[in-house]
Amino acid sequence: MRSTTASRLIADAAQTLLTLRTQESCSDRYLESLGYELARFTKAFHEKTLADITTPDIAHYLRDAATAGARNTRRKHLVKLFSFGLRNKWVKENPAKEVSRLREKFDIETLNRVGRRGWFAATTTPCPPLPLIEPDGRISRIRLSEAVLRFASFALPCGA
Repeated sequence: MRSTTASRLIADAAQTLLTLRTQESCSDRYLESLGYELARFTKAFHEKTLADITTPDIAHYLRDAATAGARNTRRKHLVKLFSFGLRNKWVKENPAKEVSRLREKFDIETLNRVGRRGWFAATTTPCPPLPLIEPDGRISRIRLSEAVLRFASFALPCGA
């Protein structure tokens, strides 16, 4: 078992992690997502230290996510926070890793609830870029989600 130094308040650990990621020049979108999640988590467990949080606490906290993809993304940020705590010896284990990821099920109800853009933002399975022949004849690459959004306004002819 790993030895720990004094655990840190969640707010302090979250701020330290966010500062470190900012110094590492992570993307603005990643920093925004990480910062938002860490602020939510800090608000939910404002007076607790990292060592006070258990796997059931995290599982309960993640239950209000709108989609499986959103829940998995939130879980991923918490795994990073507790892994950071492990490296700094503020916790003995990573309770977020014990929370299972949800399989994403996309159907018409989910699509209607979160919208087309939300549906693609919620997908966590990366797809390799697809080849695309541009109108000028160049061949470029495009992500599947971008292709669907880009060509969603095209109507298929009857019988296609």
